[in-house]
Amino acid sequence: GTRQTRKGSDVALVYGEYRNNALDQGVIKSVTFDGVVKQLTPDNENGVFPVLSPDGKKVAYISFWSGPQKIMVMNVDGSNKVQVGSGDNPSWSFDNARITYNLTQDNGYNVTASDVYVVNANGSGNKKVETEIEKGPALNPRWFPDGKHIVLDYSDKGVGTIEIVPVE
Repeated sequence: GTRQTRKGSDVALVYGEYRNNALDQGVIKSVTFDGVVKQLTPDNENGVFPVLSPDGKKVAYISFWSGPQKIMVMNVDGSNKVQVGSGDNPSWSFDNARITYNLTQDNGYNVTASDVYVVNANGSGNKKVETEIEKGPALNPRWFPDGKHIVLDYSDKGVGTIEIVPVE
């Protein structure tokens, strides 16, 4: 592919700033290549774990605003927020078109179950991905470079396994 040239005013990174070290008291901020910091989410939204899209134009993040955690997508300037799912660990596809994430259940100490989803970046087409349940909860979905598979990790009784599963 062609390497994209970035200007000083382009966003270099996004991060979560957490008050009192509490995830439910966070805001999402961006930093440009010029070093300008901008707050992208309001104080009361409780945004955490932002992920910048590969083209630098959108941000996926988790919001705890008004109920259980949601996967949100917004423009890199903080505008046009849309909920695309409910869960954890958003990861952008290399073409910026889709996001994978997981929705977990726990017993208060450990993750006991997890479903993996793929959704279009605009929130449409949310689809559950088939995983091998007998391996334990599938966690940390990440896109494989071909855009047709995702990589998952499993931890069953302390034994880690990585699997590549088809999205389609």
